[in-house]
Amino acid sequence: TLVALDPDIPSMNQKVIWRAQGIVGDATWYLNENEFGDARTDVAWTPEPGTYVLSLRDLNGRIFDEVEFQVR
Repeated sequence: TLVALDPDIPSMNQKVIWRAQGIVGDATWYLNENEFGDARTDVAWTPEPGTYVLSLRDLNGRIFDEVEFQVR
């Protein structure tokens, strides 16, 4: 997946919204292995150029889903 930044829009106004669906119990977003946010609510992220792995994990670290993407 490729996320393209728009040079005409201020970076603080560019957001990617993460929303988990169908998850039973507590789950946490991880971005490049770093805990990022609670998956029970929508999470807004300000993208920066780079390569990322976004994963959704339960409290024991089991991965529900994972995706790799680039921001340019």
